Amino acid sequence: MTLVRPGMLRAETPAKTVGPGGVRAEDEDGPFQMRDRVLLYLERHAENGRIDPERHRVRVAAEYARYREEAKRLGRSVQAVGGNQWISLGPTNGAGRMTALAFDPTSPATAYAGAAGGGLWKTTDSGATWAPLTDGLNDLSVGAVAVAPSSPGTVYLGTGEGGYAIDFIPGIGILKSTDGGATWNLPSSVIATTFYRISVHPTNPNELVAGTREGAFRSTDGGDSWTNVISRATYGDVPDIVRDPNDPRTLYAATWCASGSCTFPAARVLRSTDGGATWSDRSTGLPSTTATGVYERLALGMSAASSSTLYAARGIRDDSTKVVTSHVYKSTDAGGTWTDLSSVSGDSTNRRYMADQCWYNNAVVVSPNDPNTVVVGGTTYLRSTDGGVTFSTTLTGVHVDCHDLRYQGTALWIANDGGIWLSPDDGRSASDKTAGLVTRQFYALAVDPVNHDRILAGAQDNGTGQRTDGGGTTWRQVIGADGFECAIHPLSPEIAWGTIQDGSVRRTKSAGRSVPAFENITPPYSSDEILPFLSIVQFDPASPGTLYTGSTRVWRSFDDGSVWAPLSTVMTDGSTWSAATTVTSIGLSRTDPLLILVGKGRAVLRSGDGGKTWISGTGLPAFVVNNVEVDTVNSSIAYAALARTSGPSLYKSVDGGLTWSPSANGLPLFASQVIRVDPTDPNVVYCGTDVGVYRSTDHGATWSKFGTGLPNSSVADLRIFEDGSVLRVATHGRGVWELQVPPTGNTPPTAVVSSPASSVSVAVGGSLTFAGTVADSDPGDAATGTWFFPDTTEVVAAGAAVTHTFRRAGIFPVALSARDSHGAMTSAIVTVTVAEEADACSAPIVIPGGGPFPYALRVN
Repeated sequence: MTLVRPGMLRAETPAKTVGPGGVRAEDEDGPFQMRDRVLLYLERHAENGRIDPERHRVRVAAEYARYREEAKRLGRSVQAVGGNQWISLGPTNGAGRMTALAFDPTSPATAYAGAAGGGLWKTTDSGATWAPLTDGLNDLSVGAVAVAPSSPGTVYLGTGEGGYAIDFIPGIGILKSTDGGATWNLPSSVIATTFYRISVHPTNPNELVAGTREGAFRSTDGGDSWTNVISRATYGDVPDIVRDPNDPRTLYAATWCASGSCTFPAARVLRSTDGGATWSDRSTGLPSTTATGVYERLALGMSAASSSTLYAARGIRDDSTKVVTSHVYKSTDAGGTWTDLSSVSGDSTNRRYMADQCWYNNAVVVSPNDPNTVVVGGTTYLRSTDGGVTFSTTLTGVHVDCHDLRYQGTALWIANDGGIWLSPDDGRSASDKTAGLVTRQFYALAVDPVNHDRILAGAQDNGTGQRTDGGGTTWRQVIGADGFECAIHPLSPEIAWGTIQDGSVRRTKSAGRSVPAFENITPPYSSDEILPFLSIVQFDPASPGTLYTGSTRVWRSFDDGSVWAPLSTVMTDGSTWSAATTVTSIGLSRTDPLLILVGKGRAVLRSGDGGKTWISGTGLPAFVVNNVEVDTVNSSIAYAALARTSGPSLYKSVDGGLTWSPSANGLPLFASQVIRVDPTDPNVVYCGTDVGVYRSTDHGATWSKFGTGLPNSSVADLRIFEDGSVLRVATHGRGVWELQVPPTGNTPPTAVVSSPASSVSVAVGGSLTFAGTVADSDPGDAATGTWFFPDTTEVVAAGAAVTHTFRRAGIFPVALSARDSHGAMTSAIVTVTVAEEADACSAPIVIPGGGPFPYALRVN
């Protein structure tokens, strides 16, 4: 497995490749994908792949103070609805990755849950509803949370998710609240960037021990000062801590030498009998050396019913075979000796419950009432009721990839990649408690120009989701794996595209159906082609059938993705561009069909001849280009959003991308993720940053925060309706949000197809005549109508009846679209099923502006 050190672009590392067709077995979750997520986050949000924790803490603190001041100035919660407000669109029926749990011991219905990128949440009704507690804190990644048992209003929050060999979203240390999470005190320094577990003394709320990537720390003054009590140099990470329920001075800690350079490289168990001040080894019986194996992180569990009985779980990877074996160990003498339970490691099914992700998700819990009832969670779940003599698979309907298991009384809570679950019966069954827990980590979204409630959005861990025509906050998943960029056809919205990792592209022609069918239309990448983890799909606004995607080069299709060809990589000086960095963004012009801008690594490349030759723009600093956008009216104006935090993160060009200069006056010192120009007014530009949305009304010269109510979360993507009436953003950790611009009173136009029927069949080579009308009811406004034929990507002006000959077999949503002077659109669809004929393979395809060509051929 290849890891990339922070500070190094993923695309500059040895490549993961695919063969023709672009589909890999690793498209589903696995070590490559999880670590690529880390690297992608660091590329897009950090300078040169590294987040300086102290500088980040200072910037986050300043933004939190601004957020608090805004709430005070408004005189109400910043989550209030009305006026210039951002409103959450969910999803409320499926959370993103949840990492940690804690409970109020005085309130059986009150629980806290931490998210990988959506901060800390609280429920007071056993998970029926949830409220966010940290929306003012940028991209808050939670690794650990604990409530002081003797002072339930005191909550400690360890920021930065543990479980990776490198930081994912690095945290800013330990935060503290004394009012149940309503407000937070930020630390004066960062003792560690990732946290695993926090244990608070049951009668002293100021005494606590924290397990972190830097070892273990202890505080006796409520977190004002800390002592490093378990050294990282000696033992490595401390991924778990359990405190004896019957003797609070006794604690056990698991260690994990993730770097492999510790004094004790194998995972060990330590014990303290003085509240965590000093520790001794309790690892007898746990394997400590191996010639070929790698010991992954340990998880610990203990029961109040018998605190001398402990369980420990971990995986061991054999480097020679790459096979991971899951192990559960048991001690009945307070960690004096340990026994490897053969019911797990010796069972062909149970030994794989962690799969190859034991460094990522590993949890153990023991019933507080019965030391023989044990539940372990990894990729799947196992349960024993006889003290580990036997284990069986359990919780089969619960989301996979478990990160925390905790009892609250007799109720077992589960945190995993899909949210929070609650079991009333010691892990036999569980119910989903994610309703209202909006923590989905989105990368991109697309809005439907006709069906305004419909959205496609790609998310980490949860694939590509769709908000349907019914609106609301309930979504459905339409593509699996990780989801990335999406697109919806502007003339025929039944046609839509989604992507998954490593350049894989999917297409549907039935986006509005109850079960949209997506097909694989990935370009035929070469076997050694480096592919981006964040896959791109960009629809050409000036050519209804033209689609782009990217690897280390740009790929283009003239027929909605059925056939692809790579563009040239030749520079104007005769050289070729680098094959070591991937394409991060593609910017296309509405007014100049030959202009293409490409964000590639730390540069923007420009083509003025439709992709035949390229030149690198000058004036940009050497930071990753997250997004590039061309003005909607003037193709000489373009913008580039950079992963930069020490200076301007937005640059502007006034010569079509040849030269660039800063255009970030008023933007915060956080990375800019996305830039969009208002389609109705090019003076108005929106920038999605790591702390919300900013707007410029003077072509990017000056910027100010736009709207209220949006969490300080990274805005990964931003889209605007063509009539400028609605903005929608996809955040990386807080779902999708919408802001409605004050209405103009405009009524959308209408489109009606009079013939043929809404669904019709024809043979290849057969012709159909289409007729319909478009209209606009607003006085003085007029509608422009067009017919779009997906089989040939032809656009024909509406008016008299139009006859079209179908040259290719398939199912095609032919669309009659109406557009008014404000940009509002409506369309009516006729689904045409074209049946294949024996001689159909010789029929030419007419490509507007360039055909006819045989279907298998394309030119650049």
